[in-house]
Amino acid sequence: ALGFNTACWAPELFFDDDDKIYLLISAGELGAMKIHMFECTNLANLTFSNDRTLPLYIDDVIDASLIKYNGAYYLTVKNNTTSKQIIFLSTNLLTFTVINSNVLNMNVECEGGQLLNINDRWYFYGDTWYNYGLYCYMQTDDITNFGYLIPNGLFGLRHGSVLYLEDREAINLITSIEDYNTTSRIKETRRL
Repeated sequence: ALGFNTACWAPELFFDDDDKIYLLISAGELGAMKIHMFECTNLANLTFSNDRTLPLYIDDVIDASLIKYNGAYYLTVKNNTTSKQIIFLSTNLLTFTVINSNVLNMNVECEGGQLLNINDRWYFYGDTWYNYGLYCYMQTDDITNFGYLIPNGLFGLRHGSVLYLEDREAINLITSIEDYNTTSRIKETRRL
């Protein structure tokens, strides 16, 4: 579906709670990148089809990350023209509304942004390579208004991923990795 001469980067998988798997990719001509979403139509062969460009109405966006929380979809992207992180809300993955047009509330370049919600608290993680050279995070109870960047000591890390694990087997697998104990990370304990 995407042309051979099309620039593509920042692929991300999204696992919806209806057992559908989507692939988001930044694609297009440099200076006019769009977010494309593909649906996995054959899991055994990892075949993705049904390409569609998300209607975000911004001329140049990259680094999409999508989560679902309380029945709604939250999409974060980088406006490549202004370098601002933007959060969109969707109820159906067909229409998107801006709910935060500048997550960082300042003129700091940030890429690879990701959202996470734990116990009704929003976390935003991003790569502030240009200004600080750090992978940073922010937290808030109001997704439309984040506070200040919190450097987490991951100097030089580019475009990390954020995982929320509840399954004990998955947690044991991740924590058994040899470098796990020497890796800086942010942990939140689920309130009971």
